[in-house]
This record gives sequence, C-alpha cells and structure tokens, in this order.
Amino acid sequence: MDNKEKTQPNDFGLVLLQMAKMVVKGELGLRDDRSLLIPKEELLRTLKPITTRDIQKLIDNELIVPVEEDVKANPLYHAVICIEFLRFIEKLEQAGFPLVLRQAVAEMYQSLFWALSSDVEYEIKEFNKENGREPNKLELAYLRVISDWAVSNTIIKIEEDILAGKPEELNRIKERAARWKKASLKEARLGYAEGEIEQVIKIIWKPPYKYFREREIKAFIDISSLKWTKEEASLIWGGHFDFALCDERGTLCLAIDYQGNGHYGKTEADKRKVISRDIAKHFICDKAGIPLVQLEADYAFNEKNKRLLQNFLYVFLKRRHDYNLAIKLVVEQLERIGSTTAFKDPRLENIRHRLDIYKIQENGESILSLLWDLHKLQTPSLSPLPIILSKLDY
Repeated sequence: MDNKEKTQPNDFGLVLLQMAKMVVKGELGLRDDRSLLIPKEELLRTLKPITTRDIQKLIDNELIVPVEEDVKANPLYHAVICIEFLRFIEKLEQAGFPLVLRQAVAEMYQSLFWALSSDVEYEIKEFNKENGREPNKLELAYLRVISDWAVSNTIIKIEEDILAGKPEELNRIKERAARWKKASLKEARLGYAEGEIEQVIKIIWKPPYKYFREREIKAFIDISSLKWTKEEASLIWGGHFDFALCDERGTLCLAIDYQGNGHYGKTEADKRKVISRDIAKHFICDKAGIPLVQLEADYAFNEKNKRLLQNFLYVFLKRRHDYNLAIKLVVEQLERIGSTTAFKDPRLENIRHRLDIYKIQENGESILSLLWDLHKLQTPSLSPLPIILSKLDY
C-alpha cells in the first residue's frame, strides 16, 4: 500500500474498506503476511529481475538485512520490505550518504519496518476490548489494512527525516515511529464502521437524491437567520454531520450522526465535552427544523439494526411529506410509553414539545424522526418501530 497519493477525506474510509474487501477475496496482499518471509536464496531469485544491483553484495554489506529468524536460526528476509528499501537506498546514495551511514539506516529501517507491520495483534486486542467479541473476516481484514496504511505513513515520515540530513538521530526517529503510527491509526479507525452505515444509506438514497459525508453544518444552515448560543454558533462553523441526506436540489432532509466506539473519548472530561456538543447539535437542528438521527456503535455491526435503519430510511423517503399518520403514531407511542412510566420522563416531555412545534411548522420530516427518538427510549426487543414502519409503508 502506498499513501503518497492523497485521498479526499469523504472517500477515505470507503477506500480502506474496499481494500479490506479485496484482502478477504485474496486480491490484495499486505505487509504483515508471513508468507512474504523468505530465506536468502529465494530472496535472490525474487529480486534479481527487479534490479540490476548485485543483491548479494548488498547483503554482504548489510544493506539488505533479515527481519526475523526461524526456529532453526536461519535468517528470513521480507520480500516487500526489501523491495521498498531498494527504492529508498537509491535516494540515500543520490543524497551522498556514506556506506557506514547507509548500513546504520538499513539496520534500523528493515527491522523497524517489520516490527511496525507485524503488530496487528494489538489492534485485534483493542477491537475485542471495545466490542466484546472477535472480529469477523471483513473486520479483521480492515484492521490489517489500516495498520498497513499507518505503516506507510510512518515509513514516509522516517524516510523524510533521514533524507533531511538527520541520520545521527536514528534512535530518536525510532522512538517517534510508534507515535506516528498511532496518530495514523486514529485517523483511519472509524472508516470501517462509517463505511458500513454508508452502504445502508446508498441502498435507499439513490439519484436524483443526494447525500454527503462529513459535510460542514454551515453548508446547510444560515447562521444569520436565527439566534444561536456561543456554543451553537461555534459548532455550526466548526462541526459537521456524518451524513447529510438531501433532496435532488441539495436541500437537507435528514442528518445522521454515527456515535461509534470511542465517540465519548477516554476520560470523563472528554465525555462531558462530547455530550455537551451532542446536545448543542440537537438544539441547532431543532431551531433550524432539521431532523437528526443519532446511531449507536452497533448499527455498523448488527445486521438486524442495519435492516431497521434501512427500513426507516425507505419509509422516511417515501412518506416525508405525508405526515398525518406519522402524527397519530407518535402520539400513540407517547401515550403508551407514558402510561408505563411511574414518573415523568423529561425525554418524553421534550419529544411532546418538539411534536407541537413540528405540527405548527407542518414539518413532516421532523415528525417522522421522532419515531426514531421514541425507539431509542425503549428496549430494542420491545420497540414497536418495525411494526410502525410497516404501517407507514403502504
């Protein structure tokens, strides 16, 4: 994998997801594949057609070094890493690096490259910790893909630092490598889950209708049209909707935010900040008359939840301007849930208040979105939303 060609942010997760699917099909190999570890004799046969260099001489001068040894203590070379290092060594020679420095770089480069490439087990453990289960084939492939992508980013930074004339800082470069990879992984980690949500959206939201991924809130709201708190105004200018589902003219019909694993950060302070931001986003959407659906992490992994989201989007698109039955169903659910609650639930009161506003606005799209909010208040197995959607789909 080569990260030198930059991908548009909106397409980034989908590109990595597509690569993961290719891995599952056996169409794409990754650097952590141990079948690429080969003995010297096989390496010589592999590399001879690729370069006119004397590979044996490079090995003798310790410019191509083994990355691992097997149980018999035979040196094993990684074919892909060796090929990539051959490209880099050309740059080192052109930059005038003496042999002793090239040897030092080679010793650090290839062993570090392999260490970075082969530590995907850590990502698997983190996945288990976050999701309480083993990753399936596609999820495992995705973990491997983002790890490989992060290795590419890290090695590019290492090469740039070395070529910038800092070979004396190789130990410091080694220390920074783990941080570089961690930063790259953080950038990529949410791509798979959001890509799964996007696949559901694409089934329903077809042309001439449009949808946008990670589009800024300010693209859909005129900040001068209403009064906003300082936090709301800041979020309009700096925040985004994960998915903005629009009509054929590009007018926003429904906003979807995916609250995946890690959404609330790692500390209590992070969590408080995110909750405050989520509340502010709800207020923004209420003021602007924009329906907002917020999805928990399992909507990217649970097939039953994916189907429910798909059915909801289908009914929403079909009935978004015909809301009389939706009003009746929302009222019925408010009464049903209210009758089973011994005390007043402020969330129900909030939904009743919003329903009154939406009725005055004749905002059918927002009324339909209240069905999703009511669904979230109930135990999933007891939620009548699937039955309600079937009533609306006629």
